[in-house]
Amino acid sequence: MRPSRQGSAQAWARHADATAGNPPLERTGRRKLVVAPAAPSRRVRRLVPATDVPQGYGRYCSVSYPTGGWAFATLSQGDSDPCGALLASSPGGTIERAGLWDTRGMNNVLWNCRQGLGIYAAQGSAATAFAYDDATSKKKTHCVFVVAPQRLPVFGLPWGKTDSGQSDPNADVGMPSVFNFNIYREDWDVTEFGQVQEPGWNRGVDRLGRGRSVRESAYDWSMPAGKPIVSVARGRVLAARDRDVTAFGCPSPQKEIYVQHRVGEGEYAEEFVTYYAHVSSFSVETGDIVQRGQELGKNGTTGCSSGDHLHFGVWRLTNLSGHRFHDFRLQDTGYGVNGLRGTIDPFGWAAPSHIDPWAWRYLNGNTYWDDFESTIAVANPGAFSINLWREGETPPFE
Repeated sequence: MRPSRQGSAQAWARHADATAGNPPLERTGRRKLVVAPAAPSRRVRRLVPATDVPQGYGRYCSVSYPTGGWAFATLSQGDSDPCGALLASSPGGTIERAGLWDTRGMNNVLWNCRQGLGIYAAQGSAATAFAYDDATSKKKTHCVFVVAPQRLPVFGLPWGKTDSGQSDPNADVGMPSVFNFNIYREDWDVTEFGQVQEPGWNRGVDRLGRGRSVRESAYDWSMPAGKPIVSVARGRVLAARDRDVTAFGCPSPQKEIYVQHRVGEGEYAEEFVTYYAHVSSFSVETGDIVQRGQELGKNGTTGCSSGDHLHFGVWRLTNLSGHRFHDFRLQDTGYGVNGLRGTIDPFGWAAPSHIDPWAWRYLNGNTYWDDFESTIAVANPGAFSINLWREGETPPFE
């Protein structure tokens, strides 16, 4: 099935299909009045400058109550406060998710309740309203709603012109490898995503739902040594570091840069980390505030690399499918970070059928293993991928 772009919603509860028409714009879910105080967020936000939210994005809020009741609301105004309105109406709840939704474009929505989950994709408010109606009609309890716009154009190109005479910064950049949505490399049947099943290609799945021989949850672009690598958005440098990668059988150090970005302010800010690896030199230091297009370093082939290229990855830190926040941390061992929980494809999911499997496939079920470190991976991983590129600044991709 193909998610409709004409206002109707497509829903998958695992493998069950349902459709609906055009519900009203803004909806509020069930509420039960309780007296327990709202739980404060335990997350301490780093000092990160904000990028303005593009026009046309509203705010949403999902609240849970100790009794099993829940509330879910969307407001189309960019300066609205749906969480405040819900908690003022029915105090004692806990904010489970709070973020942005596209009032005009496509949105993905997931509800995860004690009795199962549902996933939806539709234009504007249709997906959020259908998710609310579906959970209500099925009398679901202990529900958490997660919303993600399919597009949030805030990133620019991650590289600049190789020299002053270059007119197109993409002229010497090769087509990349692709992001793997099947991160735990299970045996998936890609006909579920509208593609043809081919033997040997089902343990890697790209953004078009095709079985591919891919492993990484990131992109690799070939480009000349010395090409400027730049920040895709305003942010704060979490690290510009030399990392020991001898455990992987690679020469050390591997030079890499991490930048944290915030889109919007306050309770509804969406946060990301971008990762730039194999650079040959640094132009910034840990803690620096950088602007979109500011040079971070020069391209190279340090560490686990067989040729000059940029390894680029993105983590979501807010509104993951199984967690409100990803407390992203750098480590000196293993892959250098605390897990793949919030990795996303910055080009978004665009298969002919179904909704981003990384957002729901691993919820509420099995435990998954990290192949390299032989440890149990984080519970309930995954997040909706978002097309984050600004108009006219999309890197080359297949």
